[in-house]
Order: sequence, then structure tokens, then C-alpha cells
Amino acid sequence: MDHRVLWIEEEGDDLSYYAAPLLLAGYAVDIAHSVTEAIARLQEDVYDVVICDLLLNAGQSPEWQKLDSEIGEQRKELYLGLHFLRAVFSSDRARVALDGASMSISPDRVAVFTVVSDPDVHDELREMGVAKIKVKGRSHLAILKEIAEEILV
Repeated sequence: MDHRVLWIEEEGDDLSYYAAPLLLAGYAVDIAHSVTEAIARLQEDVYDVVICDLLLNAGQSPEWQKLDSEIGEQRKELYLGLHFLRAVFSSDRARVALDGASMSISPDRVAVFTVVSDPDVHDELREMGVAKIKVKGRSHLAILKEIAEEILV
């Protein structure tokens, strides 16, 4: 199987056991640990599936770092990962650029895997076209593999 998966997860190294079932099934998995790294990977490579957390680090981009510093934990609408997806799918609502990124990501190839269980946030994701949303607290080890397989059907 030659399917490529990008997992955008700041704790990807600590949670690498989630990627093991994907790797064992023959998927190629790249982990982006920040928004900046995700943008760079999406500019460099084409992915069949993108799995994104909503709680992300900004990375090296000054623009994303500035936005990250403005976000308070009480402001659910500004989870950095949510803002990244807004920038990707709803550029008219984005307050920051994607660093000149020319990437084509279809919302039906994106899943969100996060601890954020807020129904309003999930509704916004669905409005963007992201239908696959899994909450980490209710997930088991093979969840990333299942997400990828559901998208690739």
C-alpha cells in the first residue's frame, strides 16, 4: 500500500504508538509537530490523508507565533489547529497567511483527532467539510489506521 498520511500533532513522538498500526499496514506516515512544519510538508509532498489535532504549536513562523500568543485557553474558537484549518479551507476567514503555500487539500481527505470535544467546534469543522472527527479520550490504539481507511474508501 502506497498511501501517504500526514499526522499534524505536536505530541506525535510521545503518541507514536497511534501511528504503529498505520505503519504495520504499509502506510507511509509523516508527523508534523507544528503548524509551520505542517505547511512545509504540505508544500513539499502530496498526502492521501491528513490527520490534524486542534491543539498545535506555532513552530518557527513569526506570524503563527504571534497568533499563538494571542490565543487564550478560554477562547475555543481560536485553537491554533482550528485556525490552521480555517486558513486552509476558508481563506476569507484567515487572519494569517499560509506562507505563500500552494497546497491542495480536500476537506474529505482531512480528519481531526483531538481531545477537544466541544460540539460547536465540531460543527464548525463539519461546515468546513471535515466529516471525520475523533476525540482522543474515546479512541483506541488502531484509531488512526481506521480514520485513514475510512477516508480512502
